Amino acid sequence: MTENKGTCFIAMPITTHKEEAARYGGDTEHWNHVMEHLFVPAIEAAGYEAIRPVTSGSSMIHAEIVKHLSESTMVLCDLSGHNPNVFFELGVRTSLDLPVALVKDNLTSIPFDLGGMNTHSYGSSINVWSNESDVDQLATHITRCVETCNDKNPLWQRFGLSIKAEEPTANGSPHDAKMDLLLDRMDHLDRRIAQRGDSVFYRDRDDEDLAATRQQAWETVASEVSEMSHLRGRSRDDEIVEQVFINDLTDYLVERLPGFLPRFHIGDGVVQVLDPGNDIPPTIRTVLKNRGHRNGIRVGFASV
Repeated sequence: MTENKGTCFIAMPITTHKEEAARYGGDTEHWNHVMEHLFVPAIEAAGYEAIRPVTSGSSMIHAEIVKHLSESTMVLCDLSGHNPNVFFELGVRTSLDLPVALVKDNLTSIPFDLGGMNTHSYGSSINVWSNESDVDQLATHITRCVETCNDKNPLWQRFGLSIKAEEPTANGSPHDAKMDLLLDRMDHLDRRIAQRGDSVFYRDRDDEDLAATRQQAWETVASEVSEMSHLRGRSRDDEIVEQVFINDLTDYLVERLPGFLPRFHIGDGVVQVLDPGNDIPPTIRTVLKNRGHRNGIRVGFASV
């Protein structure tokens, strides 16, 4: 039995988007197949417990990801497709001066700043019936990265970094952390409004109807969220989370769909966008779902 050397978190793309599926031979579950048939077996063969970036069938929230990035013995970072979330996770790991094993598929070029780094390239066509050699090669790469990193991050040596970030602690209140994040975001919005004045409501054009529609929608949403939160006995910070998120959706919908007045139903952990006339096209629905996904909020659509 292989010795358990600790945990290895997988930083990689999660959702296979339509254009990516076309790039990878029509495989709509490409990233999941890479994870389950290449990354996880290779990590286990190298002697580590694989920590997937998903839990209970859905993506992890940011807090869980940062926790694994700071506590895992090793992180396998897949640069394929130059996914921005993966580069953020690589940045977090690097800031803590902790070891990482870099990989990419054969269709992806290595970014200039990472040129010369020890990056393993794997075949983008995942054949589960004949990929034993691929698994063995990746397991060897992980083992060698552990040895060469010596519990340090290779980018530190490459760029001569000297300031290490402090590891996040679990001593603070999660409610305080959530409020700090929201207040910071509100402060950012206030600065944008101050810089652009009323134009923030006009999308850089003199459109009073658009401004009135947006303001009416915001006021309606604020009233509904406050009333529903009160009835459900929810905390004020949970109410603010939903309020900020729904204001973002309102802003987006009013700009993209002139004349459409956004309304929402909130319940059972889902924000339902009311669309009785089926006016929201599939592309915009996908954008709204992705925005909810990034904020840890499920977004649905209802006709009534």
